[in-house]
Formats: sequence, C-alpha cells, structure tokens
Amino acid sequence: MSDSPQPIVILGTGRSFTSVISCMIGEHPDMIGLPETNIFLYDTIGELLNRFGSGAKMRRLAGILRTLAYFHDGEQTDDSVEAAASFLGEHLHWTYRDIAEHFYKVAGPRGIVEKSISTCRTPENLARVRDAWPNAYFLHITRHPEAIVNSMQSRVDSAL
Repeated sequence: MSDSPQPIVILGTGRSFTSVISCMIGEHPDMIGLPETNIFLYDTIGELLNRFGSGAKMRRLAGILRTLAYFHDGEQTDDSVEAAASFLGEHLHWTYRDIAEHFYKVAGPRGIVEKSISTCRTPENLARVRDAWPNAYFLHITRHPEAIVNSMQSRVDSAL
C-alpha cells in the first residue's frame, strides 16, 4: 500500500447514520468518503455484476460506478458512469482485493472511508475487508433498535 492514510471502514446497519459519519470524516483533506460500493459482498467483480447487474437490483451498483467515474474521470456524468460500467465489464476477473487496492491507489494520497452497510452483514464480508485492508481502522456505529425501526417505518410511510 502507498503512504496514504489507512482506510477507515464504518460498520453499521441501515438508518444508523453511516452516510453522515462517512461524509464528516471524508471532509478531512487527507480522506475521501465513498458511497456504498458493496465491493466486499462477493469474491469477484463478475459475481457482483451477476448478482446486481440487471433490473431493479442495479441500484446496488450505483456506488461502485459513481466511485469509479469520479476516480477515473473526475466527475459523475452519464458518460463517466457508462465508462465505469465498461471498466467493470473489462475486469470481471478482479477480486474484491483487486478493486479495493485500485480504489486505494487512485484515491491517493487521500485515505478511503468505506461505509457499505453490507460489509458487516456476514463474517465472510468482514473477512474480505481484513484480507484486502489488513491495517484498516473500523468504526462501529450503533443506534437504538427502536430508533432504527421508527426511521424505517417513516421511510416506508413517506413512500406510500
């Protein structure tokens, strides 16, 4: 790894303010906060695209596509996101370790703040993080379960 600060991985459930915390830490000039990239869900990019690469599930790829668009082209336009999708298609064989290292390299000299809530859903996902970024820092966010349920219910009610 480079001389960039070690990645910070924020662990928390949905509706627990992981996005807010990531944005706050990512505002530090030595850091950059990522959206939910979901890069630690599967062993390879090919598996990730097979699972989420079509239909309504594609929204799960928005974070990785926007991140690549920003890192590669400095913007998140339709064209740069399309180029990011092509990049992923050309790197189906890449492992979570490869894409994590790529993010770390292209973010440099800034450190990464990763906040995908999927990261803490299984021991396998957490193991992938530790494998890719063995020196990462972890920040575990907790919120009272009642507040999470109320927040989720409010979100459902507002969608109706």
